[in-house]
Amino acid sequence: MKRIETFFRWLFSASDEEVQKSDPIDRLIDSLSLTARGRYNAAGRLGHCAVIAFGTNIIMSLGLILIPLIQLANIKPLYNQGIVNVALIFLAVTVLVYSLVAFAEKFDVRALRLTDCGNSIKDLIREIRALRTQPGFEIDIYNKKYRDIIKDSENHNRSDYLLAKLESRELFRITGLKYLWVSISSRVVYVPRIFASLVVIGIEALFIFKGFEFK
Repeated sequence: MKRIETFFRWLFSASDEEVQKSDPIDRLIDSLSLTARGRYNAAGRLGHCAVIAFGTNIIMSLGLILIPLIQLANIKPLYNQGIVNVALIFLAVTVLVYSLVAFAEKFDVRALRLTDCGNSIKDLIREIRALRTQPGFEIDIYNKKYRDIIKDSENHNRSDYLLAKLESRELFRITGLKYLWVSISSRVVYVPRIFASLVVIGIEALFIFKGFEFK
């Protein structure tokens, strides 16, 4: 009976989610660690977005080059030339839009800044752990240093925070179905970008392979 109760408590994550600590310095360190993980996760997310945008742009650009080459090879199009020209214009505009989006979002620059912020927080954690037992240690000084570090940094979003919670097993007890739900929720942020990329790549592939009479 005890094992069954333990299993259901694990399955439904019935225990207290957050590990409570009484020492304010420990609580500060835990908060810093969670923020650092969130910043690193945000940097990773932006890096993935950069890869998706870059990969989509490359594939669309190759399609833009491939269609005229197919025509030069005297492969007969199943559509009239007007439709082929429209498709080429669509691909060119798509490449331009993805290039502008990637430039405007500045994924690489933002990821680098978030990584630097996470590194600075980690350095602060090491400083606190080294000096916490020294006479005259004042937690307010380190709270101010923490605020100074994050004030000029882009904040991580909810998906980054949820992933940080999953990674912080020493701080949070998330198990069973709740673990699965949080894990999915932390990664669903990639779905719209991946879906949009797959749609435009699919349209391009469909036009190329269905629009010409390959023998």
